Amino acid sequence: MAERFEIKNPSDDTIVGNVHIPEKPIQTPIPVVVQCHGFKSFKDWGFHPFLSERLNEAGFAAIRFNFSHNGVEGDSQDFDRLDLFEKNTFSKEMEDLKAVLDAIPNLPGGNR
Repeated sequence: MAERFEIKNPSDDTIVGNVHIPEKPIQTPIPVVVQCHGFKSFKDWGFHPFLSERLNEAGFAAIRFNFSHNGVEGDSQDFDRLDLFEKNTFSKEMEDLKAVLDAIPNLPGGNR
C-alpha cells in the first residue's frame, strides 16, 4: 500500500513522495529503501513504481519522491515546471534527499 506525503526542505521547497509500507516486514524495525530518480525523471516514471512494489513485497518499506526542482509538480506526470528545472542543481537535490531522510520517522509508517 502506498501513502502520499509532502514535506518541505530547508529552503521551503515542496517535496512530494510515496511511502510503500509492507504488510509482512522482513524484520522490525522495517528496513527502508529510498529511491532517487535520475536527471529529467520523476517518481512515477518508468520502473520506479514497479521497483517500489517489488521492494514492498520483499518486506522493505520503499520511499520514492520527486526532487523539488525536477520540473514535475506534485503528482503530475507532465514536465511543465521549466522555471524550477532551470534552477535545479546537485546541491538542491542533496538538500532534498537529506530532508527526506530526516523526515522518515515522521512519514506514514515511520513509527514501525
